[in-house]
Amino acid sequence: MKLLKASIVGAAALAIASSAMATVSSATHVYITGSTAFRGSTMTAIANIMDQTTNFGTGAIAWTYAYDASSYTGCSRAIIYGTLNTTGHPEVTIKCFFSGSAAGVLTVTQGTSLTEWMPDTVTLAAGSTTTSSNTNVQSTFTKVAGVPQICLSDTAQGLTPYTSPTLTPTKVGVIPFVFVKGVLASGSGNGAIKAAFDGLTNINAPQAQSLISSGVKLAQLTGNSADVGKVYVLGRNPESGTRLTTFAETGYGTTGAAGEQVQPTSDTGSTTAVSTTGAGILNINFYPNGTVNGIFADDGDNGYSSGGTLADVLSNTVGDTAVNSLDPGVKFALIGYLSTSDASRSIKAVNGTTSSDVSRILTYNGSSLNPTYSTSSQAVTWDYSAIREGKYTFWSYEYVMYNSSLTAPAKTAADLIAARIISNDASVSGITLASMNCSRQVEGGVVTHN
Repeated sequence: MKLLKASIVGAAALAIASSAMATVSSATHVYITGSTAFRGSTMTAIANIMDQTTNFGTGAIAWTYAYDASSYTGCSRAIIYGTLNTTGHPEVTIKCFFSGSAAGVLTVTQGTSLTEWMPDTVTLAAGSTTTSSNTNVQSTFTKVAGVPQICLSDTAQGLTPYTSPTLTPTKVGVIPFVFVKGVLASGSGNGAIKAAFDGLTNINAPQAQSLISSGVKLAQLTGNSADVGKVYVLGRNPESGTRLTTFAETGYGTTGAAGEQVQPTSDTGSTTAVSTTGAGILNINFYPNGTVNGIFADDGDNGYSSGGTLADVLSNTVGDTAVNSLDPGVKFALIGYLSTSDASRSIKAVNGTTSSDVSRILTYNGSSLNPTYSTSSQAVTWDYSAIREGKYTFWSYEYVMYNSSLTAPAKTAADLIAARIISNDASVSGITLASMNCSRQVEGGVVTHN
């Protein structure tokens, strides 16, 4: 009898284990896209809403993951498999592709299939809520198709061109932005521009409008007619929420095209685009035209699809012998607009463990986020009190959005992610809503103290 009972118990346990240990491909797939600037908070929230241990009795499966490059919180694509830490422990395979906020709103509203996702077949590793220990990079794979269901956006849907159907939004946090200077090499070639540009500390809204429109003479930024040279902008493509927020905040306008966003090259012939750190910049030209999700952007209006890539490019040094294909004979410097998380990436790339310089981060309209850099941790610390109190206005709200027709478990995952970001993880990429003492109705709008 004891042997029979043991056999029955053993068979039951095996049945439970078999049902719990389903495969990545058979689990319900959840597709998340949108903001690159807020992906740190998104990926951290996902880590925290998953079951951390396997329990055959409850059906919980400890989560596993892989991502494509950079880091767990800085990747472009990721795949996460396991069960959600909620009633019933629904089993999901979450796939992420961070395409930009407006691109995310577009593809979710239109139900556009994207061949951009990591496949189910990549090798997964056990995940941890200590996200810095999640180091399972899988960079070799063939991207597969999937329809985005959930997006993160740095702006409200109404600021994008994609307003129908109306998505269900949840405001989850605040995302700050900054203008960041590039780097000029020392030497006689840059002698006439380097000292003045290195000494530049502030940019105001009208100057930013000029920068985006057609580049700006250095003298207009410094107020000194003796300062020669021109400053150009590294910017994002029209599908970026960072771009929409920047254009709204500075008063440039969200419906107009950028006039002179540039692409640096690592050769004087302007043929090899700089796309990573460590390349060096020897020329600039208009960022070339292109089509993103069916939307055409002309030369100079187009830009980078990722804030991380822009940050990496901005970290390269403009060479002493660099030439200028846009304005021949004119020495140039670069400024980019970035979220603070991407700005931190650029500062780290230049400083490493040898410098604590944060002078590349400009104040905006005279207000600063007072950054500091640690050479030991290689991280930037930001003081967001000026945003919380309404003095620094270069920020926007972050939203989780999905169609009203979305059902469980995808809707469950979206709501858990939103709740986790609100309660904890907004601080990874920005600021929690609960800590704000001011508010605004629209990006670039009046900020009112509570």
